[in-house]
Amino acid sequence: MISALVCFAALNQKAPAVDYSVTMGASSAFHEVVHDVKTMLTAKDFGGAAVRAKLLPQSVVSYRFNFTNVPKDRLDSYKQSASFAIDSWQKNLDGKATLVEAKKGIPNILVSFERQLQKSADTGEIPGVAVFYGAGGQEPRVEAVIGLARTAQLTDASPAEVFNEIMFGIGSYFGLAPSAIPGTAMGRVDGKMISLNLVSRQEALLAEANLRLSKALRVAALAKTVVKPTRPQLAVSAQSFDFKPAFQGDTVYEFMTVTNKGDATLQMRAFGDCSCISGDVLSTLKPGESTALKARYRTEELVGEIEHNVVLVSNDPERPSQKFSAKIRVEPRAEVVFPTSDTLVLDGGERKLTFYVHSSEPIEWKVLGAQMVPLNSTVLYEPFEGDVKDWKNGGQIRHVKGYRLTADLSAIRESEVFGRNMFTVYVALDNKNIKLVRANLFVQKGIVAQPERIYLGAPTGPTESSFVLMRTGKPFKILSASSDSKHVTVSVTSSKLGAEYTISAKYDGKAPEHRLDTQIRITTDDPKQPIVLIPLITAQS
Repeated sequence: MISALVCFAALNQKAPAVDYSVTMGASSAFHEVVHDVKTMLTAKDFGGAAVRAKLLPQSVVSYRFNFTNVPKDRLDSYKQSASFAIDSWQKNLDGKATLVEAKKGIPNILVSFERQLQKSADTGEIPGVAVFYGAGGQEPRVEAVIGLARTAQLTDASPAEVFNEIMFGIGSYFGLAPSAIPGTAMGRVDGKMISLNLVSRQEALLAEANLRLSKALRVAALAKTVVKPTRPQLAVSAQSFDFKPAFQGDTVYEFMTVTNKGDATLQMRAFGDCSCISGDVLSTLKPGESTALKARYRTEELVGEIEHNVVLVSNDPERPSQKFSAKIRVEPRAEVVFPTSDTLVLDGGERKLTFYVHSSEPIEWKVLGAQMVPLNSTVLYEPFEGDVKDWKNGGQIRHVKGYRLTADLSAIRESEVFGRNMFTVYVALDNKNIKLVRANLFVQKGIVAQPERIYLGAPTGPTESSFVLMRTGKPFKILSASSDSKHVTVSVTSSKLGAEYTISAKYDGKAPEHRLDTQIRITTDDPKQPIVLIPLITAQS
């Protein structure tokens, strides 16, 4: 009798409800398939739901790399990048999924390479990767096509960039949306990438959540379970934050309203794209509810017209990630003024550089100390008030009230200086709003080019690039500018009172096989540096 009662209770006990909601940070492609499967389950099209659910991430994932178009001199390094990317994802999935190489048949993930991808209409850059989603059958679920040449300069994709693009392609298969957080697997950019993008803990957890949901939907299709196709819908009251002007050191806030107009719980997270700005919002919002999205600027190290972004990540399938521009004008409380230049040119003269820290507010403050990094040299300071030239504003006379500082650079050995070197003076204040002012000083030997060479990448036609020839604080004249190659023409534009020139080099696209290994030849009126040579090369050189 007792056992019968136990069995009856067990039969009548409700199974825990399955959560079929999509986790924040999932891609629009993942959302789309999940919604399609739910719609079919609602309509009791269980066969169609089972077929559609095959597009969702699997626990055993097949992949293949097609290196056919990769040049021989890059093949080994690219293969190492591919192997490292597979191992990195495999390790971070912690046994929740297994990546296996497909020896035959259609893989879940295909990575291939093309010479160059089509220019992006949004960024104007040559993308590093294009990701395509297949509909099953005779095509992979995700195909990542990596460009061998990238950016507007068509530079060769480095092994690190290939690694990052493969990481992004694999993450796309697991349903992850592109991320605005640099250094993460989904945080790729179309520009130059130097460091490796690794799987963050949050990305690993999201991949696992997407795998659980995918399995639950496949089980529902087999069990013929009816599921309601709900989804959140994010709506905002503005498209940007417009901050009122502030003084340096102020902490200021602006708000906008976020509303969930959908019929499922909205998950959200907000953050800034810089340490100076942050975002804050409730983590969940039920259907019909509203809340405030708060943006906060900390302006200790900001001056002038500033623009950053607050990023809002959500589980809205149409808006998994949104950027909201945040503009603010910050008036300085303590401003660095250079009377002649921020650069000391080593020419045998005095090795001292004077600048001022000007108070832009009526409240008086004192300098507590000053230190130069990395050179531990003496920095003298004294109270000052008077009229001085403002070098950064074209030499205009302005009234300065604050402190005069003199950096002694006599410890620098001229024989150890090459090109242009930066030093930073940190000035400590007793101001409660801004306790530290930073002044960047430069030491330069002769006329220098920035960058020191021109690299045109792997051109397929006409292209151009430019560099700056400068000797800040000591004007000079360019007498001529030319190239050793008939395929390159050179033009000169003067700026900053003859102390800085922009040199443009235009390639006509007609060199045999686009091989260029030439020099830009600049002649000057400086008897110590009558000729300056700048190398110009292409990837084919």
